[in-house]
Amino acid sequence: MTTAEKLMEQGLERGTLLDKKEILIKLISKKFGISEKERSFIMAVADRGKLDLALDEILFAESKDVLLAILKEG
Repeated sequence: MTTAEKLMEQGLERGTLLDKKEILIKLISKKFGISEKERSFIMAVADRGKLDLALDEILFAESKDVLLAILKEG
């Protein structure tokens, strides 16, 4: 893999993470409301697995604290 291809792949990965963060923020905001501090916390999450799990749980979560706890685990 060339350096250019590696850079492109890294860019795509960052874009995917950013998309997941923005979607999670939007869904939490619509369902529960969200503070700027919570928004900043979500934007700092770098673990794709945690973001995926939180996105999976949004439908069933009774509070945003459940979702934020998923992101804090580990």
